[in-house]
Amino acid sequence: PNTRFTLLHSSRTPGELPPPEITQPLLSHASANPEQLKVKLFVDEVDGSVSESLPTHELQVGRIGQTAVEHVLAPRAPTSWWQSLLRLGPSKSVRAEDKNILFLVCGPEP
Repeated sequence: PNTRFTLLHSSRTPGELPPPEITQPLLSHASANPEQLKVKLFVDEVDGSVSESLPTHELQVGRIGQTAVEHVLAPRAPTSWWQSLLRLGPSKSVRAEDKNILFLVCGPEP
C-alpha cells in the first residue's frame, strides 16, 4: 500500500522559510498528488519579511497546534485528533487507506 505524507512546517517569519529550491518541488508534488502528499507552511507572524518560497497570503499564520493537526486529519478522523494520530479507538473506524500515513511536523523551538 502507498504511504500518504503530511508535512507541517513552521518558521518564525516568512523570510525564515526554506528556500524555493526546497519548498517548490514539495508544493508542486503536493498540488499534483493531493492524496499522496499534503504540505502546509506556517509562520509565527507576518513581520514584513518576504518569502521566496510562496506569497504571504498562502501561509498559515500561527503556531502548529491542535487546530492545524485536526484540519489536516479532519477528513479521516472519526474521533479526536490525538486518537486518530495514535490510532486509538475502535479498529473498525480506521479505513484501510488510512493505515499508512506519515505525519511530519518541524519548525523552530518555541
